[in-house]
Amino acid sequence: GGRAIASASATSLGGLSSDRLVAFERAAGSSAPQLATCDNFDLADGDLAGRTVSDALRCNGLAWAVHAGTWTVGGGWVSATGATPAVATLTTALSSATVSARIAGADVGLHETGVVLDHDGVDTYLVASVVGDVVPSVDLRLVDGGVATLLASSPVTLGPSVVLALTRDGAAVTVHLDE
Repeated sequence: GGRAIASASATSLGGLSSDRLVAFERAAGSSAPQLATCDNFDLADGDLAGRTVSDALRCNGLAWAVHAGTWTVGGGWVSATGATPAVATLTTALSSATVSARIAGADVGLHETGVVLDHDGVDTYLVASVVGDVVPSVDLRLVDGGVATLLASSPVTLGPSVVLALTRDGAAVTVHLDE
């Protein structure tokens, strides 16, 4: 759902592998996507590193890996401090997937917050981010070997809470924003 605000194709993605938060696997055909993992951060508050997703049975029991920054769970939300960018991932090994997250405070101050697909655990990934600025936008970037390339950007009007989704279906990439 939501507005499609950015897209890219294999020619602009470079050498990517096929490798509340939700990730869905999309099978070819008309069936509903399979839930690969989820987390609503409703278990005990504390450090995110090594923490298993909140519904381990339904969401495949994946554990969070923190690659940069300090990530803390509190009151059903997760926040990061320290390194910029701060990065935490779940390994799902999907070539076609959607990852989405509800972002609170999207309309307040200068910030950049987003979702990531195809993270190699180091410095290569796709990122869709909400950028709070003089003119707020949603950006799609390919970070390859630590070097970011802006693939698409769209000015947006942000509410206090938005849902940002990044979908990769083979070579096609789409970003959606629900306000």
